[in-house]
Amino acid sequence: MIAETINNRDAFSTKMLESSGNNNHIKKEWIEKVLRKPKDVLKTRQIYYSLLNNGKMSAKLSRPKAINYDHWISCKPNLIRWPLNFEIIPERIFHINKPPPQRERLYKPTGNEIQPAMSGEYNNDNHKINTIVFQYEPMIGKFFTTSKIDGNIGQSTNLPNDFNFLKFESRFECGNLSKAICTGPYEYELYLRPDLYTKKYTQWFYFRVQNTENVNSYRFTIVNFYKSTSLFGQGMRPLMYSEKMATLNGIGWRRVGTEINYYQTKFMELTAKKLQFKSKSQKDDAYKLQHAYSLTWKFTFPYPNDTVYFAACYPYTYTQLREYLNQLALDSSIQKICQQTILCYTLANNPVPLLTITEPYDYDNDNQNSNKLQSDTETQSVDAPNNNKPLVKKRCVVVTARVHPGETQGSWMMKGLMDFLISTDPDAKVLRSNFMFKLVPMLNPDGVIVGNYRCSLSGCDLNRKYTSSLKRFFPTIWHTKQMIANIMKEYEVVVYCDLHGHSRKQQMFIYGCKSQTPEKQYCSRIFPAMLGKNIPELFNFDKCKFAVQKEKEGTGRIVMWKEGITNSYTLEATFCGTTGNELEEGYHFNSIDFEKMGSQFCDTLLDYIDPDHSKMEHIMEYLKNRSISLKMSKVNESEDGLFTSDDSGSDSSDVGSDSSNCDELPAYYAYVLQKSKKKGKSKRQMSQKREARSTNKKETQSKKDAGTNHCVMT
Repeated sequence: MIAETINNRDAFSTKMLESSGNNNHIKKEWIEKVLRKPKDVLKTRQIYYSLLNNGKMSAKLSRPKAINYDHWISCKPNLIRWPLNFEIIPERIFHINKPPPQRERLYKPTGNEIQPAMSGEYNNDNHKINTIVFQYEPMIGKFFTTSKIDGNIGQSTNLPNDFNFLKFESRFECGNLSKAICTGPYEYELYLRPDLYTKKYTQWFYFRVQNTENVNSYRFTIVNFYKSTSLFGQGMRPLMYSEKMATLNGIGWRRVGTEINYYQTKFMELTAKKLQFKSKSQKDDAYKLQHAYSLTWKFTFPYPNDTVYFAACYPYTYTQLREYLNQLALDSSIQKICQQTILCYTLANNPVPLLTITEPYDYDNDNQNSNKLQSDTETQSVDAPNNNKPLVKKRCVVVTARVHPGETQGSWMMKGLMDFLISTDPDAKVLRSNFMFKLVPMLNPDGVIVGNYRCSLSGCDLNRKYTSSLKRFFPTIWHTKQMIANIMKEYEVVVYCDLHGHSRKQQMFIYGCKSQTPEKQYCSRIFPAMLGKNIPELFNFDKCKFAVQKEKEGTGRIVMWKEGITNSYTLEATFCGTTGNELEEGYHFNSIDFEKMGSQFCDTLLDYIDPDHSKMEHIMEYLKNRSISLKMSKVNESEDGLFTSDDSGSDSSDVGSDSSNCDELPAYYAYVLQKSKKKGKSKRQMSQKREARSTNKKETQSKKDAGTNHCVMT
C-alpha cells in the first residue's frame, strides 16, 4: 500500500511539472488527495506533512514522543525474572520496618562459648547419623543462559515428615540457605549457597524457620563462611524477625542470640576422614570446606508455631524497591521533581531504575515549562529573587547502591537519601534548585533477587568491572559509565558516591582518593570531614582512607576519580554498630540509622556548597592541624599516610578490608576456556620426556660403542 502511494505521489509530482499551465486544477487535485482518508495517503512516523496557506506542502521531521516512565513498574510488582529452572515458593514475603524502640546491645562473650564441630549427614562407613531437613541446589548449569518470569514454583523440600523438626526455607528473594541438617535435639547445622556460578562468597544469609517451639533453646551453626574474620566475632548478633511479634507488638527485625561464637570450622573425626577420601573432581570443594569458618548461636523462639526469619543484615529486596518507586510514580507532586527512567536491563532482563531528582522551572509566564524537569543545558539560579536574572547551569551529584547484593545497608541509606530529596523540607528544595541528582538505587538487581552476597549472574564482582568494555556481561556498569560520561559533557559532577556495607569494621566511614598535587591534597577530605562533624554518633572520619591501590583500579570510586571527579567516594556502613561514642558504645545500628545516614549525606552537601565559606575554612584548618598532629605522633602512617612516601597502603588494604581483589572472568568465558584447554601434557612434562629420551639414546649409544670397542679388541 505504501509503495503504491509513493508511486502515485511521484506520478502526481511529474504531472505538476508537465502541466505548469493548469496550476489551479493541479492545486485542487493536490488538496483532494491530501484530504483523503488516511489509508489512501502516505503513512510514516518519521515525517510530518502539513498543508500551508499558500497551498504548498511542508514536510518536517516529527518530534519523538516523550516516554512516560512514571509507571515503568509493572502493575504486578512480584513479576521479576529469575534464572531458568530456579525454584521459588509462591508465598509473598513481607516485613515491617519497625526496629525495637530501645538500643540493642552488642553481645559480650562470657568465655564459655563452645565451638561445635561440623558432623555432616554420614559417617565414614556411609551410615546415616543425622537427618537432612532442608536441601536445595539450583540446577542452573555452569553459566547463566536465560531467565524466566517468577522462576519455577518449587515444591516442599522439607524431607522428613516429622513434626519434631524445624522446617527451613530460603527459596524466595534474597534467600540463600542451601542445606539444613538436624545433628541433635534442638541443634541444626546450616550450609549457605555460594554466589551463583561461583564457589565462594558465602557471608550473607537469609532464611525462614517454621514449626517452632518456645520451650527449649535451639542451637544454629552455619559452617561454611568464607571470611576469616567477622563482626560476629566483635559482638554482633544475628537478626531475627517473628511474624507473630510483628502482628502483636508491631516490632520487626531485632538482634538475638546467646553463646555467639565465630571460629574456623572444626570437623568431627569421622567427617575429617571422609573429606580425605573425596574424589579428584571434588578435592577443591573439600579443601575449601576444610578452610571455612563457622558462626554458632543459641536462641529461644518467642512463640510456638511461629514463622521466623534470620538474616545477616536488614533485607531490602528488588520487589521492595519497585513498590517504593511505584508509590513515588503515583504521586503527582513528586512527579514534578522526580523522573523515573530505565538505565538498562540486566542479564536476566530485569529493568534497572534510574532517578533524576531536581527542581523544575518555575516561571509565572511560562506555564508550558512549569511541570517539566530541568533541561540539559540551563537551569534557574536558586539565588534569583526574580525571573530577570540570568540562568546558571546546575551541578550534578551521582549516587549508586547495591553493586554488592548482600550489602543491604546501601539500599537503606539510599532510601533515606531519596526520602529527603523528594520531601517538602526547605533544605531539600535548595538542593534540588542547585543540583541535579542522578540516582541508581540498585546496580545489581539479579544478584539481589537470587540471594548473592557479592556477584552478579556473570559470576563476577561488578565493582571490579568499571574498566571493562564487556557490555554484554556487565550491562549495568557499562551504562552507568556512559550515563556519567554524558553528564560530564554538560555538567560538573560535584560528588560521586557508591553506597556499600562492611562486614569487618564498625561504624560508617568513607574511602576516597588522594590527589598527588600538594595544594589539593585536602580537597577530597573536606566532605567526609564535614560528615563526621554532622553525625559523629554514626560516622567516624578517623576510619576514612584516601589512597589509590592498584588492585582496586577497577572500582567505581577510582575510575570516576581518574575521569576527573575529585569527590569520588565509597560510603561504607557497618553490618554491626558503633564503639566510638560513650553514650552509644556497644550498640547495634538499625535500618533507621542507615536511613538517617542517607539524609545526613544531603544535609552535609548543603554545608559543602554554602556561599558562606566559614564552615569549609574551619574544616580545612582542622584537617591541617590533624595532619600535623598525626605527623608529630607518627600515627599518620597507619591513618592517612599524608606525609609518607608509601601512601598507597593506607587505603582499604587487605587487613580489615571488605573488598575482593580478584578480577574473575565471566562464568561463561571461564567455562569456554576450561573446555578449550588441550588435554595433552604440559610443557614441563614434554620437556622432561624429551630429556628422558635424549638420556636413553645416549645410554644406548654408549652401550653400542662399548660393544664395538670390545669386538675390535677381540
